[in-house]
Amino acid sequence: MRQVMEICFQISFVSLTIALALSSYRAFKGPRLPNRVLGLNLMSTVLASFAIVLACYHYQSLYIDLSVTVALIEFLATVAFARYIKYQGKEVSNVT
Repeated sequence: MRQVMEICFQISFVSLTIALALSSYRAFKGPRLPNRVLGLNLMSTVLASFAIVLACYHYQSLYIDLSVTVALIEFLATVAFARYIKYQGKEVSNVT
């Protein structure tokens, strides 16, 4: 059973590494700013997924706490970027 789990973890790590590489390409070479924000969002989501798989691999719940924290910060940063993109260069008196 442990060998099957090892294979699953290896497949997960390889898949997440490929996803991280593709999302970093999207973040750094995106044609426009919203595409770059989307790439950064995806990168942080993949990193949070790495932490969860690592927690399962090492039987440590600390990594899951780290993953939840990263996901929360990532969500707030994405909302802030989206607001910035929406109101960029505009005079806004009441932004709520």
